[in-house]
Amino acid sequence: GDDKPWWAVGQWAAQYERQAVALTEAERQDVYASAARCGLLFEVALAPMWYGTGDGQQLAPSTSRTVIRTDTGEAFKVVGSEYELIQNALGLSFTRDLTLAGDNRVRTMGTLANGRQCFTLIDMPDMVITDEAHYPYVLTSWAHDMTMPLISGPVIERAVCRNTVRIGVGQMGRFKVRVRHTGNVELKATE
Repeated sequence: GDDKPWWAVGQWAAQYERQAVALTEAERQDVYASAARCGLLFEVALAPMWYGTGDGQQLAPSTSRTVIRTDTGEAFKVVGSEYELIQNALGLSFTRDLTLAGDNRVRTMGTLANGRQCFTLIDMPDMVITDEAHYPYVLTSWAHDMTMPLISGPVIERAVCRNTVRIGVGQMGRFKVRVRHTGNVELKATE
């Protein structure tokens, strides 16, 4: 194998400084241990919104809701009534399923913008795709702020930051799986 250290990108601070930690081989084999080290074991919830007056009086409930991070209470985005949450557990389950087969291991994972976007990258040394390019990794990324659905597919770039995650999503082409934030996301993910 590769003798380079395995890095996991932690949460980005308000100044977007990267906080990276080196993963042990045991953590690379255990998705949830890696996720714990990288700050991915949090949930999001939908909080109700109310219409009100300028003096603070609540008038009526809104059909809009706010996506909040439950461990910090940080509000991520106001969403409509059709929006369905994609929890980190769903993205991590995609990753876990890939690591259970063959010699596949976590390469990187992390959160961007205080958890608004999350990603995992898996080494896939035995993957063969009959296309022009060789794809040694599978990137899974999702957002809690309506900027992207859960998307998973083969990539050639190692994802370590917002830019390389965007590049990876662009590389997926026709081989990707997408789960949008509408309808029954759990059912769509299993299909």
